[in-house]
Amino acid sequence: MRSGSIVKLVTGFWTRISFNRSPPSETCSDGTITPGKISAAFITFFGVAIAVYGAALILYGTLLATALICLVVGGALTIFMAPSLTRMHDVNWNSTEVNGPSKLFGLSLGRSRTAIRWDEVTSTGKTATSYWFIQSDDGRRIYWSYLYSGYGQFVDNLISNRPQIELPEDLR
Repeated sequence: MRSGSIVKLVTGFWTRISFNRSPPSETCSDGTITPGKISAAFITFFGVAIAVYGAALILYGTLLATALICLVVGGALTIFMAPSLTRMHDVNWNSTEVNGPSKLFGLSLGRSRTAIRWDEVTSTGKTATSYWFIQSDDGRRIYWSYLYSGYGQFVDNLISNRPQIELPEDLR
């Protein structure tokens, strides 16, 4: 099996168990969407396990190249996914504004957050790493992904508050 097929298989699996896209519902003025905690916990645990395995290999002085690869890969998985277990990457909104993660850090979300008023949202888009975003005229962005539980509620509110905004095809 090719690595691209494995990635698609795992992504499809996590999408199905996370129940991310909620059915259309009445929009409410307040809400929060958050990264899927089950998948974040699984990947964080997997990253820690790989890093511990790499550290053990170093302690026993065997397979040093493999050990370093395990430390780097495990550490990266842990660093990128552990923040998703907290509220750091949540997207919150109310009747006047949206607040959420505003910077990418490598292939994932960083620690920075910003707020954008609904009337300041001028465009939407999608990054190369499959994060959707809303953007203001001054360049501020708020990011989220299909791994966010209930992201459909946010999209419904986006459409309700900014009906003239064009959405990426796969976000509708």
